[in-house]
Amino acid sequence: MFCLPGDVCHPGLIQQLLRFLAWLSLFQYQVNSATGSATACSGIAGLGSVGQVIACVDEIRPVSSEDQVRLLHKGLDNLRETRDSCTAAVDQTTAWGCKGLSDLAYEMFAEAIALLHVCLDGSSEGCQQRGQAAAQMQLSVWEQTADRYRNTPAEMMVTNRLSSMTHDLLAPLADDGQRDSIAKDLPAAWHVGLRAVDKFKFWVSGYIWRETHWLWLMDSLAAGQVVHTTWGEPDEWLKFGVHDAHKNSPLSAPPPSYKFSNRLGMRWEIMTSLLHELHEHRMKSGMQREMLLVVEIGVFAGHLSQHLLRDCDFIQLLGIDPYIGRDGTFPGNFSKTLDADVALYKAASVMEPYGARAQLWPLTSDKAALEIEDGTVDAIFVDGCHLYDCVRSDLENWLPKMRRGLKVLVAGHDFSPQWPGVVQAVHEERRGREVNLASDWMYWWFEQYN
Repeated sequence: MFCLPGDVCHPGLIQQLLRFLAWLSLFQYQVNSATGSATACSGIAGLGSVGQVIACVDEIRPVSSEDQVRLLHKGLDNLRETRDSCTAAVDQTTAWGCKGLSDLAYEMFAEAIALLHVCLDGSSEGCQQRGQAAAQMQLSVWEQTADRYRNTPAEMMVTNRLSSMTHDLLAPLADDGQRDSIAKDLPAAWHVGLRAVDKFKFWVSGYIWRETHWLWLMDSLAAGQVVHTTWGEPDEWLKFGVHDAHKNSPLSAPPPSYKFSNRLGMRWEIMTSLLHELHEHRMKSGMQREMLLVVEIGVFAGHLSQHLLRDCDFIQLLGIDPYIGRDGTFPGNFSKTLDADVALYKAASVMEPYGARAQLWPLTSDKAALEIEDGTVDAIFVDGCHLYDCVRSDLENWLPKMRRGLKVLVAGHDFSPQWPGVVQAVHEERRGREVNLASDWMYWWFEQYN
């Protein structure tokens, strides 16, 4: 529920008031623009179809600024990704909750683009009037969605999440839907609509991934081996290229203490966040005097490396990759389609601008480990060969390299039924101890080795 500071909120009264204000503002706008011609955008309030949103974007794209066009395309992509995520839901309750959030995202976006249409083609007064109408409509549909899923099995996914996001997202609308504090050119409803679509995409995809992955992990633990349930049959992984899904990978007891993190995003976003957490811990403890040494095992073309070096100016990165390629360990089908020397060149080009902060060693993981002194590494990211023997060897070779007596980070990629050897190796290494799991098949733990 959206309540201004100091207000006494009565759900039924607030909802009726929001609906009335939305209708009143929209009626005023329609009266003022009655002489205009009908377009794909003019009747978009009270969204009738997804196609109408796409048609409206097509209509306003030619007269929008470059930045606005970029935001429009990003919004449409986010909406499509949210819809696609809903189709992956295993539980019917989650599927219905996902549909509710997806519908709300389209409603919020529809109001934003209808507003942009008016502001690009009308007077300043008309822009502000439409801004007020859009703001009230966004508040109304937000409250309606939250109320619709209250006291249902989908309450946590929808109602509780909307409640937690209300202040952060809808606060700019409290000023009668006037102007955003950052961008002064358009009323707040434009920016609120775009932000809502972006945040819903991450929440929905993360929620469904976590539920699906948890169910798969529980099935695997119950079976005592990596199984293929919620993620589909083993051969379905062929669409992503190489895999080891048919491997028999036992999971012996006792298991690790698996924790499902609420961190969302791709591995470079999550790894960046984890390194910042480690750095802040070291700073607060008064122990951080030097750069953190991070070892990336399996660099490929340097995509992760680029993000870490750019967004973590407190690290030195050592990248390790033999660049054999033909051994089938490149991701996807790149072992067949990309020359190993090209991948090496791309990674070297990524690291070169960072000078002494970045090194790339074209060596196998076991040979590189021989060159590193024990107790000197602050964080590792294991993403090389994904077969069981490889991952087991990487952990055995590199865990002695981690600093002693200080909090360190051990992380990796592809904890999934596509690569059961990763699951088995991590499972065995962390028996009875904590392993964190998050989207993009990430796993990690913080540890203080003695």
